[in-house]
Amino acid sequence: MPPTSPKPNHPAPGDLPFAAHEWFGNPGDPWFFVLVRFRGGAPELADLRELVRSRWGPVPRMRLRAGPTRTGRRRGRPRWFVAEHLDPERHVVAAPLGPGPDALRERVGAFLGEPLPSTVATWRLYLLSGPEADGFAVLFRVHHAVADGVSVIRLLERLLGDGAEPRAAWPGAAVRRVPPGPASVRGVLATAAGVLRGNARLPFNGRPGDGRHPAWVTVSGQTVRAARHAAPGEPRPTVNDVYLAAVAGALRTVLADGALPCRVAALVPVNMRTTEEASRIGNVVSFFRIPLPLTASDPGARLARVRAETARAKALGQAAIARTAIEVAARLPLPVIRLAGLITMSARYANTSCTNIPGPDAPLRLLGRPAVELVAAPPLMGSQNVVFGFTSHGDTFTVGVTTDGAHRALADRLARALGTEFEELAAAATP
Repeated sequence: MPPTSPKPNHPAPGDLPFAAHEWFGNPGDPWFFVLVRFRGGAPELADLRELVRSRWGPVPRMRLRAGPTRTGRRRGRPRWFVAEHLDPERHVVAAPLGPGPDALRERVGAFLGEPLPSTVATWRLYLLSGPEADGFAVLFRVHHAVADGVSVIRLLERLLGDGAEPRAAWPGAAVRRVPPGPASVRGVLATAAGVLRGNARLPFNGRPGDGRHPAWVTVSGQTVRAARHAAPGEPRPTVNDVYLAAVAGALRTVLADGALPCRVAALVPVNMRTTEEASRIGNVVSFFRIPLPLTASDPGARLARVRAETARAKALGQAAIARTAIEVAARLPLPVIRLAGLITMSARYANTSCTNIPGPDAPLRLLGRPAVELVAAPPLMGSQNVVFGFTSHGDTFTVGVTTDGAHRALADRLARALGTEFEELAAAATP
């Protein structure tokens, strides 16, 4: 193990739930991924490792290691050590791609399904290439305790940008501080009522099994912009509203053989960075719990209902309330943190997670090779066996679906249905 700082530190409040998830062996795993596809021939592994060493080496978060406690996992808190130097050979590996159009996706799924304890590495970067592949790709797999989605994009900008310091991330657009008083009490009560009511259990809700299977579909920026006009009235739905409405429509399509449940909800991460925290690498994130209108048959009606639900969550300060709860829970014993995590990732609270990671402002390039696509997805945790990720590069959006190995056919069906939903929303747009 490389030299470490003499004094270990503990995960911050926003990082702790993900560290505790692994610490206690909760269902699923707390690793998520971003895949970047490039045009051109793959670089040499040694050149990529040197780039990683020079650009990520100065970032303390990229030198974290998890270590044991003197009192054992059930009692002591997770500890992190910051290595003095980054070891690229530990983190950056090359993997050949086999023949066939699905070789990249199958290889990504194989890596996502491999256990990777944080005591070994808190992140790994895979260089994926093959003689028959059209271009190449890098897969960035990172422990969620190390970085949230905004952090990952900032790290990719640092690695794949022009070498200049990346700009600070924009503060969270959905941040709303709720001071103590009647408004905060109403927000807490409304949030609690939604939890106590509970969701229907979907066929894919259950402990994640072995293996991982990703599927994704690309959508043009023109289609996404047009889809924002599919719901009448003002204000116009956001891009995130369009994404959630498309997820609702895709789930409706694949579940159409049975009775459509009335109560289905998604966990939607929210960037909570203030102006002072805009460039922070780590977890500065909270979440909304957004009901998904599967029973609405019209795409425009689904979008209008999603817009209303997200507006309500913002008005109640739901993300700020959840953020406060995370900070308070971080001071409590680890078993309490574990229980809170199990409840949050249970089907009763949220059937799935829908992550929207804003893409980089400038095009990404790896040693002169231009990036053509980003694919991202959150981890499978708790009883969420299907999760969604949404991101962009240039004027192209990509929506991804990840399942365990037992639900791979469902991932493929959902990806196709998502592409159809975006097109139908765009077709329903009013001038």
